[in-house]
Amino acid sequence: METINNEETVTESGSDWAELTQECLINILGRLTLEHRWIGAMLVCKSWLLACKEPCLNSAFDLEPPF
Repeated sequence: METINNEETVTESGSDWAELTQECLINILGRLTLEHRWIGAMLVCKSWLLACKEPCLNSAFDLEPPF
């Protein structure tokens, strides 16, 4: 973290998660449950929303109750 003129700025060397390719997003999101995709991942950004709506992620449904 750098301090310039009493203002804190954060410098990150990490990647921008919104810049992931569609294939990478689908691979990652495919590991989440349907519930986690719909209540969390879809709200990150527009590219994640579009990836969550991919038909390949929603082709199989588990109809068993969670209890």
